[in-house]
Amino acid sequence: MSKLPIRAFVLVGMMLLASASPLAQITKADPQIELQVDMNHMILTPGESMNLTLTIENNGSSIEDYDVETTTAGLSSLWTATPTSSSVGNVLPTYNTSTTIVVQLAESATPSDNGMFTIVVNESDGSASSSIDVYVSVAVVYNPHLDATGVGDRGLLSIQPGQSVDLSIPVSNHGSVMDSYLLSVGEEPDLTGWWANYSSSGSTNTTNPPPSWSASVSDVLTFGNSYTSANSLSSMLEELLRSADSPSNTSDFTTGGWKISDHWDDVNTSGSAQNLSLATGVWDTVIVQDQSQVPGFYRTNADWLASKNGSINLADRIDSEGAAMMLMMTWGRRNGDALNPTLYPNYTVMQDRLEEGYIDYRDNVSLFTPAEIYVAPVGLAFKHVHDSITASGGNPLSPTSTFYNLYDTDGSHPSTSGSYLAACVLFAALTGDSPVGLTDNTTMDATLRLTLQQAAAEVVFNGTSTYSYPWESSGTIQPMNQHSSFPAGWEVRWLDDQIENLTANGQETATLRISIPSDANPGATGVRLYAGSLFGNLTTSTLMVVDVQATYDLQVDFLSAGDDFLPGQRTNSSVRLTNIGTTSASYDYALSVLSGPCTAALLSYTSTIDVDVSEDLPFQVDVGSTASVGDVCALRLTSTLASDNSVSFVRDFSFEVDREITFVLQGPNGPTVLDPLTETTLEVRVFNTGTETETFSLQINSNASSPISLVLDTSSSVSVEAGASGMWTLKATAEEGSLGLYDRLVVVTHDSLIGQNLSLEFDVQPRSDLTLQGPLDGRIVVQSGESSSVSIFIENVGTSDLLLDTFTIAGLPGGVDAVLPDVDEFLLEAGATHNVSLNVSASAATSART
Repeated sequence: MSKLPIRAFVLVGMMLLASASPLAQITKADPQIELQVDMNHMILTPGESMNLTLTIENNGSSIEDYDVETTTAGLSSLWTATPTSSSVGNVLPTYNTSTTIVVQLAESATPSDNGMFTIVVNESDGSASSSIDVYVSVAVVYNPHLDATGVGDRGLLSIQPGQSVDLSIPVSNHGSVMDSYLLSVGEEPDLTGWWANYSSSGSTNTTNPPPSWSASVSDVLTFGNSYTSANSLSSMLEELLRSADSPSNTSDFTTGGWKISDHWDDVNTSGSAQNLSLATGVWDTVIVQDQSQVPGFYRTNADWLASKNGSINLADRIDSEGAAMMLMMTWGRRNGDALNPTLYPNYTVMQDRLEEGYIDYRDNVSLFTPAEIYVAPVGLAFKHVHDSITASGGNPLSPTSTFYNLYDTDGSHPSTSGSYLAACVLFAALTGDSPVGLTDNTTMDATLRLTLQQAAAEVVFNGTSTYSYPWESSGTIQPMNQHSSFPAGWEVRWLDDQIENLTANGQETATLRISIPSDANPGATGVRLYAGSLFGNLTTSTLMVVDVQATYDLQVDFLSAGDDFLPGQRTNSSVRLTNIGTTSASYDYALSVLSGPCTAALLSYTSTIDVDVSEDLPFQVDVGSTASVGDVCALRLTSTLASDNSVSFVRDFSFEVDREITFVLQGPNGPTVLDPLTETTLEVRVFNTGTETETFSLQINSNASSPISLVLDTSSSVSVEAGASGMWTLKATAEEGSLGLYDRLVVVTHDSLIGQNLSLEFDVQPRSDLTLQGPLDGRIVVQSGESSSVSIFIENVGTSDLLLDTFTIAGLPGGVDAVLPDVDEFLLEAGATHNVSLNVSASAATSART
């Protein structure tokens, strides 16, 4: 930030010599020489110069030459009184002539330096001599001054969230008398209230309060180069604004030789002073000045195109910050440009080409952006002075001309008067008010000051009808927020807000404390510091910028440790990233393996995460086939800030190699064939398809309704290595009478946690069986020589249909015959019965027996 000059409050009182009577003009006169001055008492502010007109009247009888000198014996050395000419000649009798005495006062003067000097006029060839005394007084000036340029980078303080700093701010008395100051932050100090509460005198402050905020212009920022830094143009402009009762503030960024494109590059750089100053939002108008030759270059020239594009980009950014952009048209070089003689053979051609260039910049900005854009025709004010001299028959290139002296010795940069003319044009273009009659502290002849003020007013108000100005289009430029209320949690205050009895030209240091909360948002905030003169009843201020730095922090959580990381397999997983910093940030990621039997690779390498937002970063892990359960893989994630690779975060996390418990069951291939009541052996196998040796247990599911009895013939548990199989032996028996397909369920479990069911199928085969039932007592009684018939009950008690053939009988006693029934091809279904008759006969010779 540049220094902000301050408006001095001057109390001018007639300084009396030991009494309150008017000062008498004391002369020591020879009757032949009569002397008069236009001011017998001169009052100057420190650093000011003033011209005194001395009139010499020849009361003699012959033409005379006179020698003029001054004596300052007894007067403070801070005063000088110098005749512009040490002699005047050819003064006719009864005629007079005038000459000028230049009176100057050093900046460090105080009222204690009041005094008197004497002007002595002698005849060059005679003895006549006259003198006259002139009293000089130092004006009472109240001029508090704050300087924050020593803070940080020229008033730009970078601070971290959660940080507290005490800053030493120089407070100076640039006035001419002792003064006391009241300090404040964010708003002007209440000087009236202070005096109202001042108990030692009980008096109140009855002077007028500081002027209200200007309705036409507030704070102005300038981007330029050595054309604007010369003679502190920004400070001159501020002094003119303040002299018009506008407590405006100005600042500038100036680098020698810079073009508009250079300023855009700087503004477009994150963290640059220009970028941060714009971001504070305190500026109402930003003045932009190009390098002195570029605007008049051909439109295909690379530098011209860069400046044109820079103008568009700057205007768009300035508009986004709520400000207007004003291009400052510069002046042609006094004798043209020797480096570009074809383009710029002389001043007039160069000025015309520069004007066309700035107009083209303006028109391109209007074409491509909605931004407010204006042109301050400083160069045309130079041209007005040039052309006025030419029109009056003078030579503007004469070393004594006003135009010639608008330039420094190089014929390019402005002199003090050139910068003052530029400041007057800017004042008129910004405010719509005439600069004519404004007072300021610029050391300059009053006539020249008026001439330059009039030239600026003429060009802005009468000579540039094709130009537009902010006060024409919108009436006023509204002042922006001056941050009198700071963000929540901020502490900005003076530890001691009073400076007492500071001598003229003295300086003390005040401590400003700035504390920023740990959760402060990053960005630039303007802090305006005020110093109020308790005796002069005026306030000055300066602006510093507090740039809260962004804090970057990334929380990494491995929430997917429950994923399966198995030997010989690839697993997709992720880590949860949470931005716990204070600003949105873009990161580049790298993942490495610190230890363990695995490799890892990211599936995404960059991301942008807003504050307090979480997102998952995916990655892949390949676990080695020889890894064992419980092996640990340790990984490291490095997150590097994309915009600054010096900012990175390293987070380590790990996981254990898991065991995969999987198995396959296998029973007999197809149903097991059973014959009822016949015990049959079968096998059930378990194949361990997991990664570790495991123990499996088999349990037979009970089923009371099933006709199949199933029991284990081996241990219920088997231990099986990975990739191998184990076996259980079971015995199955089908109940009598069962037939067909049946199933029994077995369950194989691992550690009673993981189980699989296996259904075993059985096919019970059919069974053939017959029962014969005769008489109840099992006897057939037949008398000798007789026959008898008995019923035989045939029942199919098997499970299959039977095709009966013939009966056979054995064991009959001798002499007994039996006739069997014919059952050939008789189908007796399962469970069916059939009755047949058996005829028995005994011969007569058969004896009784059983």
